[in-house]
Amino acid sequence: MVQASFGEINFNTWGNNGFQPRPIEPNQNTYVITHGWNNTGGNAANNFTPADWVPEKAQAIRELDPNANIIVTDWESGAKPGPNIFGFNLDYFGAAKNTKRGR
Repeated sequence: MVQASFGEINFNTWGNNGFQPRPIEPNQNTYVITHGWNNTGGNAANNFTPADWVPEKAQAIRELDPNANIIVTDWESGAKPGPNIFGFNLDYFGAAKNTKRGR
């Protein structure tokens, strides 16, 4: 877990069919899965229960690359509307709209 100005960020390692403490193997491929807005990757507050799609993606990677490092990030506390970053409200919809326009 890393403490950031907008809340906790958790880095969880995916083993076989779930989160498991495991070392990062530098000679293996590494995949990072992160959730989107108003979602979760699993943290202590929710008993490390990620959004439904996260285990599906992690297991698909595990099946294709059995020895891979799979890291699931969780930034749930910063992925919600409200004053999260430096006391400013996040404008997700405005940012998404601007991204679609290529700004």
